[in-house]
Amino acid sequence: MRYPTGSVYDGEFRDGMRCGQGRLTYSSGAYYEGTWEKNRQHGRGTHTNPWGSSCVRMEGVGCVCLDTR
Repeated sequence: MRYPTGSVYDGEFRDGMRCGQGRLTYSSGAYYEGTWEKNRQHGRGTHTNPWGSSCVRMEGVGCVCLDTR
């Protein structure tokens, strides 16, 4: 699904909302790939910025950042 902001979501939906596994790519090239619930990032996932650095999101732990440059 493409949004007016230029972001693109490719993944599962439930009741018209992002739910389950999916990837949201922002117009900047950054993206979040992971689990969604009721349109919100939920559980485990990875935020990656356009230049390759990533943060892994883990429920109850927060984010662990990895510099992959």
